[in-house]
Amino acid sequence: MTLLSDTLTARQRADLAELERAYVAEEITPDEVIDGLQEAGITDTIHIAFLLTSLSILRAWGVGEPTMAARLYLVDHASAAERTEA
Repeated sequence: MTLLSDTLTARQRADLAELERAYVAEEITPDEVIDGLQEAGITDTIHIAFLLTSLSILRAWGVGEPTMAARLYLVDHASAAERTEA
């Protein structure tokens, strides 16, 4: 990876974490989450739908947003699953 890609990835992760936190805290609406994700370059509609569903469950149960470790674990396992399917 390059410094530029590392910086962009870090910015995207920070944006995602802030959107998750704000949504779970009921500070923003689902439409605002979608707009924020798209502005951060996250445009896959299926991933967005699953993320919003997961965050809505956390919000309903009164649980905080996922930790960065949990997010990275899920991303790593999703990537591994995609590699084995290919």
